[in-house]
Amino acid sequence: MSTSARLRRLDWDSRHFGLEIAQLDTPPDTEAELASVMREARESGIDCVYCLVAADDFEQAWRLEAVGFVARDLRLEFHRHVDSTSAAVAQDLRPCTDSDVDVLAGMSASGFRRTRFAADPGFPRVAVARLYDVWLRNSVTGYADAVLVSGPVGAPQGFVTLHSSGQAARIGLIAVDPAARVGGVGRRLVAGAIQWAAVRECNEMRVVTQGSNTAAQRLYQRNGFLSASAQTWFHAWPFQAREHMETPH
Repeated sequence: MSTSARLRRLDWDSRHFGLEIAQLDTPPDTEAELASVMREARESGIDCVYCLVAADDFEQAWRLEAVGFVARDLRLEFHRHVDSTSAAVAQDLRPCTDSDVDVLAGMSASGFRRTRFAADPGFPRVAVARLYDVWLRNSVTGYADAVLVSGPVGAPQGFVTLHSSGQAARIGLIAVDPAARVGGVGRRLVAGAIQWAAVRECNEMRVVTQGSNTAAQRLYQRNGFLSASAQTWFHAWPFQAREHMETPH
């Protein structure tokens, strides 16, 4: 398989889903050029193409839809300033242990079901169901810089995965056991994440959530996060969209 120069093959996604997956990072500005990209994707054996565009770029959205792309999710990014006084001390948080992993993986798998992959029938259902289980296990084994947990060892109530690069920190995943959601666990996890960033002298923390996840949006806003961007994820299946590529309109 030779991927088009305009398409970036996504190795991890391809392995996980058992498909050839690529991303179109900079979509062209004409429908004809987009149709050409879709032909190239099909000729290269690409099964699925992702494209992320600004949520208010309606003209680009119309062009993508005209060649077979379908909007699958709204990606919202929030950020907030971090300094030494940014967060209260979250004394009940601790690092993840081996005894926590299976419980956290189950919590992750059950807590992230309304994803763009779940909304797209082209992805194998088993792989979709396992996605966040795998994500959590990879985070524990080195993908994340830290995994903080609330609750007793072996019986965690929630977790947050954290990443840092330079002066910026990022929340990767955050989930709370449904039985613990009225106890302020989510608030303490966010406070612990901000404290973790402050200790590392980061000056900014970012987090991404879905447009449909209003509970997460409220949690971040109550902890001082502001909206940074809104983007729409589009998916296209070049072999299924062949009619669009052959007769652009």
